[in-house]
Order: sequence, then C-alpha cells, then structure tokens
Amino acid sequence: MLQGMASLSYKSRLTKKQTMKQKQYIGLVILLIICASCEKWFSRKDEKFVECNANCYNLIINGVAINKVTNQGINNIPVTLKWGSSCVFFCPDNIIDRKASNNTGVFTFNNFIDTSYFSNGNRLFLSIPENKEFIIFPWYNYFEIYSIHDSTLKNLKFEFYPKTQLQIKIERVETDTFEYFGVEHRFCNRASYIDCTIARSNVLIEKEQIFNVETSSDIKTYIYWRKRYLTHDVDRIDSIICKKGVINTYKIQY
Repeated sequence: MLQGMASLSYKSRLTKKQTMKQKQYIGLVILLIICASCEKWFSRKDEKFVECNANCYNLIINGVAINKVTNQGINNIPVTLKWGSSCVFFCPDNIIDRKASNNTGVFTFNNFIDTSYFSNGNRLFLSIPENKEFIIFPWYNYFEIYSIHDSTLKNLKFEFYPKTQLQIKIERVETDTFEYFGVEHRFCNRASYIDCTIARSNVLIEKEQIFNVETSSDIKTYIYWRKRYLTHDVDRIDSIICKKGVINTYKIQY
C-alpha cells in the first residue's frame, strides 16, 4: 500500500515537471515569435511620395557616382531624394523623387519642394543603397541637406572604392617597455581606420595577433604604427597595394 502511494506520488511529481518543461518551452517559442515580430515592426518604414502644394521652391541637384580608383563614373546607381527627421520608429520616408546615375555616373534632380518642411525639423536626404563590392563615402551612403542654398548641391559626389580584405599581423619581438602601441590604416584622405591599440607593455600581450580589415584594392593603403614611451614617440609608416578577390597580408614586428 505504501509502495503504491509512493509510486503515485513520484509519477505525479514527474508529470508536474514534464508539464512545467512543456510550458517553459512553449513560452520560449512564443517569446521568440514576439521578438521576431517586433524586430520587423520596429524596422519597418512606410514609403510615400510627396508633392509640393505650398511654399514651393525649384530645387536642382547635380551629382556623380564615381569609382575613385579608375576615376570613372558608375552606371545605374539608384539615388533617392527624400525628407527625413530625427524620428526613430514608425517614420515614413517622404520621398520626393528617385533617379539613377547614367553611363557616366551623373545624376540630376529637378523638383519642387515645400520649404516649410525645414522649419518643422526636417532635412533633405540624398541617399544610395549599400553595395557589397565597394566602400562608399560619405559615411552611411547619404548626404544631409539643411538649406536650399547649400553650395554643394551643384557638385555632390558619391565616392566608390573597390573593397578587398587586408590581414594585418602584429608580432611582439622586442622586450622594451612602452606606454602605448597602435596600428591604423587609410587608403584616402576621407578617413583613417584604427585597427589595434595596446595600452601598456606590462600587460599580458599575445606574441602574435591578427586583425582582418577592409580596404580599397588597386591603390596604396598606408599603414601607420606608433609606439609611445614616457619621453617620446616612435612612428612608422609603410604602404601596400592590395588586390581584389584575395586576402592581402601585412606583418608588423614591434
């Protein structure tokens, strides 16, 4: 009798545990579905085209999409002119017009815009989509326009640099004491990329470290490294012309 009661009690506890696990599993699945739905919802942007009905100004924009390595225009790059604000979620894209660059890379907009948008906290955006084959300037692939009298509107440039991979290897071979060691690279005057920083030589430093970075192919990539001591700095600079479609490597011993 006691054995039977103990057996029933054990089975009851086992059933409760199984039920609890099933509920936890179902709850987790529901949570994942909700998170996925929220991500789609919050990243969703409605699009609508806007026309000027008041305070109209004839805005003319000229620009070019150019490969800075070959100095040739890039054909059929989609360019969007739209109003935007500081809004984060549920922000409609108020599109004014869409164009594409021609076979010389040139694009032109000639549109009437409602200038009252500026006084309502908006600004104009001229944007192009991401391109996996190129590093593009300006950053984030767009220009922000705050005034119809902006002189750059007559000569906007989206600069394209063919993208390739560079592997920078640094190897600790010296035993000196330094305060700071850093490596960076650049391939144009637009930006410099910080690839590595080591605060002090008295911390545990790996003998060899590898940093995989992006750069432009077929032009010089300049690599800088600096070692800072208490009394002075030691700077070095070198360059490499990277090829497209391969992993290019450069090694620094310090």
